[in-house]
Amino acid sequence: MAFKKYKGEKAQYKEWTVGELKMELERIEKMNKDKVKHTPPVWENYKKNVPYKVLKLKRMKEELITADFGSRNQVTRWKK
Repeated sequence: MAFKKYKGEKAQYKEWTVGELKMELERIEKMNKDKVKHTPPVWENYKKNVPYKVLKLKRMKEELITADFGSRNQVTRWKK
């Protein structure tokens, strides 16, 4: 912690026991040893598989709402 590779202040650990501090120190040392790289997630892996018909219905409802054909509450209750 003295070299500030880990975000933490002395005041945060004031109430900790010796055992807890040792465990935290081991965890920090392991992080430094493994040199964890923080990379952004690959969002393509999390894309929802939404069918075309569902998207089309959603777009139609939005268009009806913007055209003041009905309130958002009324239009969203409509089925196909």
